[in-house]
Amino acid sequence: MRAAFITGSRALEIRELALPVPGPGEVRIRADRVGICGSDLHYFLHGENSGFVVREPSPRG
Repeated sequence: MRAAFITGSRALEIRELALPVPGPGEVRIRADRVGICGSDLHYFLHGENSGFVVREPSPRG
């Protein structure tokens, strides 16, 4: 699967990750489209949101 990681202000990396194995009572679904929250946009544009600074790669969504 692919995941977007914010690495700093206006810095984004798309990474390929292993699919997690569902545990008891869990299922795996396929997502055709995903979205982000407004706070994710602040992290991307400014590298922080409300004083919380991106200090390491941070997955979004």
